[in-house]
Amino acid sequence: MPDQEIENKVKQIIVDELGVDENEVTPNARFIDDLGADSMVMAHFCARVRKRADLPTVSMKDVYQHPTLQGLATAIGV
Repeated sequence: MPDQEIENKVKQIIVDELGVDENEVTPNARFIDDLGADSMVMAHFCARVRKRADLPTVSMKDVYQHPTLQGLATAIGV
C-alpha cells in the first residue's frame, strides 16, 4: 500500500481519536508535542489501527520511534 494511502487512513483515525480538525494533523505534526495526544490516546489509536484489515499493525514502539503522521506512515508502509 502506498505511503500516501496509509497516511490518509492513519490521519483519519488520529483526527477521530483526538477530536481535532483534520487541518491540524499535518504530516510533520508530532502526535504528543503538537497535537496533545498522550500515551493512553495513542494506545487506543494503535488498537484501532490493529482492528483494520486494510492497515499494517502499529505498536506503541512504532509511535514513539516515528512520532509524526508522515514518519509513521512511511515506517509501517514498508
